[in-house]
Amino acid sequence: ARAHEEARVVITQALEEHDQIDKLNIDQQVNCLLIKPLTAVAAANTGAKMILILDALDECVTDRPKLLEPACVGVG
Repeated sequence: ARAHEEARVVITQALEEHDQIDKLNIDQQVNCLLIKPLTAVAAANTGAKMILILDALDECVTDRPKLLEPACVGVG
């Protein structure tokens, strides 16, 4: 979201709406912070391309392939 103002705005709004986001399971977190906001950005910018980089996944204590499942399902 650093380089894309619209993405930054919708992700910030998602964080503000879910002040206890860390209490949600990983599927809910991915949906709230990635799928819904980026779907909204994509709908507003038809034809635009966006690259999403998820850093520090190697530092996750959870099962990494399972961590990415919700994001992969949301991409279409």
